[in-house]
Amino acid sequence: MAGLAIWSGMHEDPVLPIKRQLVAELVRILDGQSQLFAGADIGADQSTVSRIRSGKLERFSIDTLVRYLDRVTRRVVVTVEWNGRGGPRIPRRGTEGRPLSRT
Repeated sequence: MAGLAIWSGMHEDPVLPIKRQLVAELVRILDGQSQLFAGADIGADQSTVSRIRSGKLERFSIDTLVRYLDRVTRRVVVTVEWNGRGGPRIPRRGTEGRPLSRT
């Protein structure tokens, strides 16, 4: 079903912590503003600001949250790290796209 995300892994959905961090920053930036003025700042209506402040994350994509932050002059930087769990390791590639030799 389109728009319905189901996470059945053993660990928490990896998207939720990212959304929480983006929403926490939005809430911090918009703190003290009415929902109407906060909505004007991020280009959203009052009910959207209400959902953001109440933490209803399922209604927002990461894309949308990043765009809201951009509208209040914030830049989002993404860092990818190995999570320490098993699974295949992807070999590093040289400048020509071939795996690096292990000499």
